[in-house]
Amino acid sequence: MPSNDTQQPQPRQEEEQTPPFQIVLVDIEKASQHEIHCVEMPLEDMAGKLDYVALSYRWGELQETMIDTQVDYTASITSFDLEDFYDICDMMTQESDLKHIKYVWVDAICVDQVNYERRKATIYQMTNIYEKATYILAVPDLHAAHLKSIYIKNEDIMAGSSDYGIDIYHLIHGNTAELAALENKFLDDANVPNDPVLRQWLTKHTDHFMYSFMNYKEHDFYYNAGKALDHIYESSQFSAHRHHHHHHNDDDSGDGDIGASEGDQTQMIMADEVLQHCDNVDCPLARFDKDTFVQRPGMINPSNRTDSREWKQLIYDRSNSIRQSVEFLTDLMVDWSSRVWVISEFHISKKKNNLKFWFTQLESASHLRSMIDELSDRNGFTFFKFDFNDTSFSDTQKLDLLANPEVAPNMRWYTSNPVYLKFHYILVRQLKQQSFLEKILRSKASKYV
Repeated sequence: MPSNDTQQPQPRQEEEQTPPFQIVLVDIEKASQHEIHCVEMPLEDMAGKLDYVALSYRWGELQETMIDTQVDYTASITSFDLEDFYDICDMMTQESDLKHIKYVWVDAICVDQVNYERRKATIYQMTNIYEKATYILAVPDLHAAHLKSIYIKNEDIMAGSSDYGIDIYHLIHGNTAELAALENKFLDDANVPNDPVLRQWLTKHTDHFMYSFMNYKEHDFYYNAGKALDHIYESSQFSAHRHHHHHHNDDDSGDGDIGASEGDQTQMIMADEVLQHCDNVDCPLARFDKDTFVQRPGMINPSNRTDSREWKQLIYDRSNSIRQSVEFLTDLMVDWSSRVWVISEFHISKKKNNLKFWFTQLESASHLRSMIDELSDRNGFTFFKFDFNDTSFSDTQKLDLLANPEVAPNMRWYTSNPVYLKFHYILVRQLKQQSFLEKILRSKASKYV
């Protein structure tokens, strides 16, 4: 018999509503004042209504720091030093395009690592988080404290980045007028003679200044940049020696030491007797014996020096520090852009062409604050921007070899080693010229991504 009691499944009256995903954001202004204050709001309602910056970086490995997010969980931070995060937030409050943006998203703080469901939901929304960001800001050395802790050399190079932070800022931006002004000031401070010919030789015919940083040039294989600088220095000293011992006379009469009085000539003879071992007009050994010391024309009062080193050494030290720093920053960009998660992040930035980048090691430059104030009166202080539509560095000749780790070390010695071109060329190669699949296949899969 058929049964009338057969139960048919009843349709649901109401579908279960999935609560909207809540994104956690950090207040930039408060973080710049060393305070972590988080807010929580629906991500789906934010498009076009609220601007925020999404950070992209490579994790480090530091001692755990616990932070109360004030949104029902405590963040455990091991990937960067909070001081570096505070500094980058401070820089954002002054950057021309970001200073009006109120919030930043950074996974170490904005992902609840303890609550599995909450963490899973955030990871699921990661693409949306980066797509909805007004800017994606890459900070390849946000783990600077970790870098310093593993290699002393890293700390030395980063100290150089700080010392010459303004120079490196303008170099990466390609601001040639500002760099030229900085170089002239450096030469003045180093007491390099204000001789246009000498300075032309230094800035255009050695590899120690902007011209060689920014232009590719091949030398003879046996060219030695150190010897070239030594030769210019020694030639200038010889020229100065002759200049100081051949003073101009009103009537231009006589031969030999024109215009030198008998007393002056006697003093020079006495000095020559004391310094017969050296023809350097400013020989440091001349001051060894106070009783026999005679002030000679051309001698520089040590109290007038800004640095006790010879100016050729100052030039070499500055050049070496800037080059090492830019090469280090280039390596950091390669390391950052080779991480699996990062590849997805900067690939997303192509859609809006909204990728900027900055380095924390440039923030402590001694005059960076005054530089920001000065730039605010002109075009404003800006982070570096990677423009996916720019083709300037895509076809730079010869740089394929300079970017090749097997060839580059040797080529550095017989080329101008243009670190500016190398930096941008390698950046284009890493972010733009490879397909997404190529990037993933060459990526570094590690726990610190």
